[in-house]
Amino acid sequence: QTKSVEVRCDATIKACAENQGNINQELIRTCGDPDIIFSEDPLRILRAIRFKSRLNFTIEKSTFVGMRKHLHRLSIISRERITDEFTKMLQTSDAYSAVKLLSNIEALKYVIPCDLTEEELSDRIWASGVIDSLDFVPKNIEIQLSRIFLMFTDKETEDILKKMRVSNDIIKEVIWYKNHSDHRAIRTMNGLRKFMYDCEKSIILNLYSSNFSSLISLKLSL
Repeated sequence: QTKSVEVRCDATIKACAENQGNINQELIRTCGDPDIIFSEDPLRILRAIRFKSRLNFTIEKSTFVGMRKHLHRLSIISRERITDEFTKMLQTSDAYSAVKLLSNIEALKYVIPCDLTEEELSDRIWASGVIDSLDFVPKNIEIQLSRIFLMFTDKETEDILKKMRVSNDIIKEVIWYKNHSDHRAIRTMNGLRKFMYDCEKSIILNLYSSNFSSLISLKLSL
């Protein structure tokens, strides 16, 4: 059987099995004309990429052509919907391939709003040399985003994440992880252990600080 994932007209994506044939041919495809599917709701372009990275399937040729043809229509999609789809991509088992595909089809500028050109944005993200280990850090959105924005200044990171409609709490965490973790060392097991230790230490310190502040407030009120 040939497995496929259909990007359906009703905006859902459903796994299905169809046709007798090569069992290894696992595809992401639209259930109808790709021009119609992606024109109706361009967010399906990002959704197809997310399912590709989650399932490790291949995007069928005509579907891929349709995705690139209607890429510009992502500009009509609300920022909240795009960011929601992007953060879901980062939680998949192969987040690296999702970001790589976004770069290859020149879709990064629709996902990460900034004043850079598509080429400049792509160069900035890949310049860190650590994006290739995106799948080896905890599936925590703050940690994932900190790796993507490693080569951006704190001000640039904050401005872009605000445009992406990311909460202030998450923005603060992203900037903290960006500045306090040895991202390049995470490529090794020892580096990963140290990174996890830093993450746990940050959580403990935040809890301690929060509880200490609450205790001070309580004593002052008595």
